[in-house]
Amino acid sequence: MNISKFTGALHLLVTLVVTAVGVALIHHMQFGNAAYRYTVIMPAAVAVLMVLLLRKESNGSAFWSQFDVHHQTMPLLVLSLASFCALAYVSAWISHGVFDAAAPRFSFEMDVQRVGLVMLLALGEEIGWRGYALPQLAQHHGWTRASLMVGIAWAVWHYPGYLVGFGAPQDIHFLVFAAWVAGASFLFTWVYLKSNGNIWTAVLMHSGANIALGSLPVMPGAAGTPATFHILTALVVLTALYLAFSDQLAASGQLATQTNASRSRPTI
Repeated sequence: MNISKFTGALHLLVTLVVTAVGVALIHHMQFGNAAYRYTVIMPAAVAVLMVLLLRKESNGSAFWSQFDVHHQTMPLLVLSLASFCALAYVSAWISHGVFDAAAPRFSFEMDVQRVGLVMLLALGEEIGWRGYALPQLAQHHGWTRASLMVGIAWAVWHYPGYLVGFGAPQDIHFLVFAAWVAGASFLFTWVYLKSNGNIWTAVLMHSGANIALGSLPVMPGAAGTPATFHILTALVVLTALYLAFSDQLAASGQLATQTNASRSRPTI
């Protein structure tokens, strides 16, 4: 039996179960909201454990090489960090003109420690989602289906936190938030592939998205209406649909595979 066919799906399943159990225990034991942060590293913890236990099936050398940074990757790192800030700004601008929402104004109030925490938590997620599950699934399902599978799991993974008021906005219907997360998965895949499988592009895109949601009037409390986040979700989903139904992910995946042939990256 070739277990490598199931490593990606197994990672998603174990991560969902372990995270749900962790959130339930923390909530039951009343450890406080700060303790929920430890559940955010579950995608990475499960990924590293699977790489160590299933070295052959998980292609450990390819996994660790994703952390290398080359000068060709630098422009994509900047793009990754700024992309969701740009989308959030456009959404706020549209919502301000159509729904009289708060005007788009970037208000960055995070200190260095807070920014570091945001990036650390993003790393804890992305090592699992894009660093392990995505390429493992893409070997057998292609990058488009793998992006959808990771996106759905990523959205479901937020649900236990949503129930206890951590990690997901309480003033947005969860299905809307889930659509935003699932759509964002395709954007993450695209930048990951454009960087030839560099995990830091996904980490910075994830960090940039969280910073944008906290620094621009996008969420209902800051915008004065849920319309701004709905517009942002629509833009993300439309972009995801374009990437899914065009040849963008397939072409980028083929290029990444050819460029990293020595790393045994998955084929389409």
